Amino acid sequence: MEKFLKPFKKYEKADPSTHTSMIGGKWDIPTDKEHEFLKAYAEEIDDGHILYMTEKHLPNNGPIVIDFDFRLAQRDDKRPIDKFVREAIAKHLTGIVKSIFSDEHKYTCIVLQRPSRYPKGDEWSDGLHIQFPFINCKYDVQFEIRKRFMKTFEIPFECTNSYDKIYDEGVIKTINWCMYGSTKKDKKPYAMKEIYNDKIKWEKMSTLEKVKLLSIRKGGDPIEPVDKICLKLHNKVPDKILNNKKDNTKDSDKIVVSAEKLRDKEYNEDTIADLLNMLKEERCDDYKEWRNVGLILHHCSITNINDDINFLNMWDKWSKQSEKYERGVCKKMWKNFASSKTKDLTLSSLYYYAQQDDPDSYKMLKLNEYMNRNALQNTTEDSEIISPENVEEIARSPQKNDSHDEVENVDEIIQSSQESDDHDDLEKKECVSVQDSNNWNETETKKYISTQKSQIPIESFKIKKMIKKQHGMIAELDTHKFCPFIKGDHNKDCIFMLLNKHGWCLKCSDCLYEQYPENGTIALSDHMLQKFGVDICDDVSMTESFTIYDPEHNVFDDRILNKLVYLSLNCTAAKISELVYYLYKGRFNCVGGGAEWYEFNGHRWSEGASLVLFKLISTDLPKYHTKLARFYESIKPKGKKKENIKIIAHIEKMIFAIIRVIKQLENMQLGNSIMQNIAATFYLNDRDFEKKLDRNKYLIGFENGIYDLKEHEFRDGSPYDYVSMSVGYDYISKPTKHKKDLTEFLNSIQPCEDDRDFLLKHTSTGLCGVNREEICVILSGKGRNGKTKYKDLVGLTLGCYFVTFDSNILTYPRPAPSAPQADLMAFNKKRFALGSEPEQKDGAIKTSFFKFITGGEMIPCRGLYDKKITEFEPTHKMGILCNKIPIMDENDDEAVWDRTRCVEFPTKFVDEPVCPNHRKINRDLKELLPLWKQDFMLLLIEKYKEYQKTGLVVTQKIMQFTKSYKDDNDIYLQFLDSCTTESKTHIHTSTLYDCFTAWFRRNSPNQKIPSNKIFCAGLRNHVDMEKVKIDGKTLLGVKHLTVWGDNANTSCDASDDSN
Repeated sequence: MEKFLKPFKKYEKADPSTHTSMIGGKWDIPTDKEHEFLKAYAEEIDDGHILYMTEKHLPNNGPIVIDFDFRLAQRDDKRPIDKFVREAIAKHLTGIVKSIFSDEHKYTCIVLQRPSRYPKGDEWSDGLHIQFPFINCKYDVQFEIRKRFMKTFEIPFECTNSYDKIYDEGVIKTINWCMYGSTKKDKKPYAMKEIYNDKIKWEKMSTLEKVKLLSIRKGGDPIEPVDKICLKLHNKVPDKILNNKKDNTKDSDKIVVSAEKLRDKEYNEDTIADLLNMLKEERCDDYKEWRNVGLILHHCSITNINDDINFLNMWDKWSKQSEKYERGVCKKMWKNFASSKTKDLTLSSLYYYAQQDDPDSYKMLKLNEYMNRNALQNTTEDSEIISPENVEEIARSPQKNDSHDEVENVDEIIQSSQESDDHDDLEKKECVSVQDSNNWNETETKKYISTQKSQIPIESFKIKKMIKKQHGMIAELDTHKFCPFIKGDHNKDCIFMLLNKHGWCLKCSDCLYEQYPENGTIALSDHMLQKFGVDICDDVSMTESFTIYDPEHNVFDDRILNKLVYLSLNCTAAKISELVYYLYKGRFNCVGGGAEWYEFNGHRWSEGASLVLFKLISTDLPKYHTKLARFYESIKPKGKKKENIKIIAHIEKMIFAIIRVIKQLENMQLGNSIMQNIAATFYLNDRDFEKKLDRNKYLIGFENGIYDLKEHEFRDGSPYDYVSMSVGYDYISKPTKHKKDLTEFLNSIQPCEDDRDFLLKHTSTGLCGVNREEICVILSGKGRNGKTKYKDLVGLTLGCYFVTFDSNILTYPRPAPSAPQADLMAFNKKRFALGSEPEQKDGAIKTSFFKFITGGEMIPCRGLYDKKITEFEPTHKMGILCNKIPIMDENDDEAVWDRTRCVEFPTKFVDEPVCPNHRKINRDLKELLPLWKQDFMLLLIEKYKEYQKTGLVVTQKIMQFTKSYKDDNDIYLQFLDSCTTESKTHIHTSTLYDCFTAWFRRNSPNQKIPSNKIFCAGLRNHVDMEKVKIDGKTLLGVKHLTVWGDNANTSCDASDDSN
């Protein structure tokens, strides 16, 4: 590939390119050479080379590509992005894409993920690449897909980076896309995980086909959307600069350029710096976006009333984020702005960019501006309330030129459900008075602030004054003029503390844009939250005339549910968690304090239910609060009588709280807190849930119910069965039309009825988790005899209860429990295990480990990344498939042979049968086996019933075949048969051992030669050993035996002495 790329390599920065390398280099490959390049690229991957190539996007459109970059706290041991998360994301994206285009298109969705997450600083980094290779569309449409996904999909686990950073916007159009098979340096490439909405056989595709499919430079016309908004984006003229007119549309992709007449204005440097910090780094890389930011700052420089801010320097500093930064370019462009006829962009555009790129920080900035201005007003009167309509209008549109417009936190403004005609003012005063009387407790608030001294970065302070605001409190502090933000003194005390339901923070009236902590607030205790009207239950119960608000009122038939819904109105995670647990305690459960969630689906517990429960919190839970709100609406007096004013005020306060809860339940942060709380509750109420799962050895899980092997009945599952495993299909009570084909197959692979009956009965014991026999059945026979197909049929039939293993583990010594043993952990809860033939080079089967794995001892082992040792009771029955029966390292251990049964598969499947044991091969068996699993299950159940009555009877043929295996496995008997013969002479055992050593080395070069002591012990099983005299030496030996043939060359001494 290097030779192919050489003519197309570019060296100058300004040179155009189609491909780049993440370790350096770029190339401009012509369109007519694209196929040749991809072919060379695919060959490099097939040869095992590591590649780092990226593709540049085509100018106007391309296939839909999505890059998710998740940053996770390093304390998270488990990788949260599993199959269930990938499926949820893919299906949600598919729904959005399908809603934009018509049904006639191919919505193949390919999901790729790195093989493992990797550390990035103090965090884990994990990611997904998702592509719709057959949906080619304009980039503006892809931006709309991104916006809709972020608005409607909640990530079901906690990330340290913002949503805007998770769903990468840059790779849609501006940032090159990593080619399939390429990766960053020192990282493994993304691998295909799942394909949705298509039946592509990925494993059958060549590397070239995969690379072509996932290339973003295939070209082609973009598909025209049917969605109205996306159709406008599709038809939009690229890079059109809109006229300086007020735009009343809600199309978020339009940027309205507001070019007002130049006028003197005073700007705040810190505010502009904050806005620049909110912008995405991609704006630095995109020339047009970078230039627009420069135009905004240039406009500020010529309209600023003072010359105290160096706007050029701010632009140059911000531009250094880009790898494309060149010194002096900003200064040159700045001069061109002055002579350019292009209309300047105003500061409102910068506010708009910041709001689009980092809405959370933008919202905090506006809230800080508002709270700062209110904090400077030394009055205890409630601040004027901005109507919700005005708030929404300000929050969703670009900032006006007045950068100090006051905007109240949208989350703190919830409109009352209805407004009365003539008594609005009176009602508001009553509501305020109730809040003040019940919530305001200056002494307790001061006491609480004192408890927070360890978290406040000021050595000593006093509380000068407490000011009550509508949505919180302000505590003015006496710090002896010290300011922690400048680490020095002001001319007066300027530090104050803001407290509201979101928490508390420190501010300074002179350092307007400083705050401690820098991001967010420090949470209040549940007790203090009540003082801000969060726990409205106490407020209502204090009012003597309103028994209608008692939580025991029959809004719901369930009195406990009444109380819990009522108490959840305090909007804290703890109280809502109590309600969630009560509603779903029989449906959900968790292990490891929330590490893994389970849901009972009607018959069994299914894993990976955290997404389901997380979604129910925001979709199902509000139904109960809505019903409560309707109740209060139904009892709300409609008259204007004065005696109703208090009742109306309290009812509206209740409805206010209910609406707030419903809205907060959509908040991901609260949802995560609830999940953490209920995880602890579920875990503490059923600590042994994980241990109980699938521990009933007589129950088999089906998709439509449970089969009880003790009662031999099929029934509905119960949560208290604790069944989570399943065979993967429905149970049927009667055989299907495929039973005949199944019977023919079984008869063909085992023509002997007795042997077939033994094989099926042994397999039927795999239905039950009790291992009575403690044996290993070796299925032996040379190639094409049906034993592998039989293994596949057993696996399909037993589903999750079946496991295959690498028989080479039997050739290793028994591992220490502290060592990681993923192979052993795979046996946990399984009921039937089949392994392949051990490779001869790996040596003989270790009899000690063989007895351990086939026996009933508890198995202690540790998973690959587990910290603790797990001990489980074996429930599996074991078998080995082999063409040539493996040897044992200790042939004289009778316990091993008591556990071994050898079953011969005598049939050979060929195209043209000529011998009695030949059968016509069926090349469609792979497709037929899945059709037989239900009938085979019925047959196994019948065989298990017979086994319960008669036990496992071993046939004479199987015993003879096993004995033959034992004899063939006896190396000492083999040595005597191969190398010795009867004689009138005698031989010393030392001489025999020398001959044995040479013989063993020739026949088993990869195995360890037994010691002389072991050799003699093995020899005693076949010959009598006694003292014999040879050449005057009396030593241990064997009478009337000699070594013959080539073996006699090994200096064998013999004598005619008869002693």
